[in-house]
Amino acid sequence: MIRDPEKPVIVLGNPRSGTTLLRLILTSHPAVCIPPEGGFMCWLWPAFSGWTSGDWSKDENRRKFAHAVAGSKKFETWRISETEVRDALSDVFPETYRQACIAIYDLYARKNKNGATIWGDKNNFYTSQTELLATLFPKGLFIHLVRDPRDVFCSYRDMAVLETSSAYKPVLSSDASTVAAEWVKNNRDVTDILTAKSEISGYVIRYEDLVEAPEIEISKLCAWMGLEYHPDMLQFHEQNKEKTLEPPETMDWKRKTLQKISAGQCERFRRELREDEIASIEKVAGESMRQFGYLT
Repeated sequence: MIRDPEKPVIVLGNPRSGTTLLRLILTSHPAVCIPPEGGFMCWLWPAFSGWTSGDWSKDENRRKFAHAVAGSKKFETWRISETEVRDALSDVFPETYRQACIAIYDLYARKNKNGATIWGDKNNFYTSQTELLATLFPKGLFIHLVRDPRDVFCSYRDMAVLETSSAYKPVLSSDASTVAAEWVKNNRDVTDILTAKSEISGYVIRYEDLVEAPEIEISKLCAWMGLEYHPDMLQFHEQNKEKTLEPPETMDWKRKTLQKISAGQCERFRRELREDEIASIEKVAGESMRQFGYLT
């Protein structure tokens, strides 16, 4: 049973920064359940957040919301039917939009990990939705994962040449300056909100520190979350193989999640980027890179 439904773990980060890795590490803890990427909470906010308890009490309205959730992007990767969503809403009779969303995450946890006491969420586009998420869940635990933008650019270029039939392949720039500007904006969007809202619980972790000293960094993160570190967290790759924690629809560009954690992707830029590409990224992102310890 979810212990404190209004205190989810929200993973934030620029694309190709290791947020899927962190999601899998966290959801491999016996007490934590974080579904694959969705996003309906933010997408459906404009249409349904204004409903009153009277609106939510109507069966036809709950059906309408269930239909919208089931039809939202990537929700099919949760393997939950529209009927199950509708029934879950009817079981709890939500009075607010927040409660309706929580009911669906609770449904996922009951179907996939009934012993979980903490739920969470992860999506890269949440960097631009941090304020909304903080409004929805002021008691939430917001984890901001940051990666060196020069290595992020290397990963963006990998995506550009990746062949896949998935409709969900990310569309990412292959221009160094553009990628650097996006990296600055995405990380600043998160930092600004978590800094401005002093009541919000925020935690910053660098990808490089995570993969170079995983047990140390994950133990510190668990302590901040009020959890005891569990060794299963570093066996995420085995759990992913066994339980398909990352759905087939997105696995073409996330195959490294089937391998044990490694620092092998750190400082790729030194081997793969031209000097002018590195200079271009550092020119655009230099201030933020210094903030996160990537430049002196």
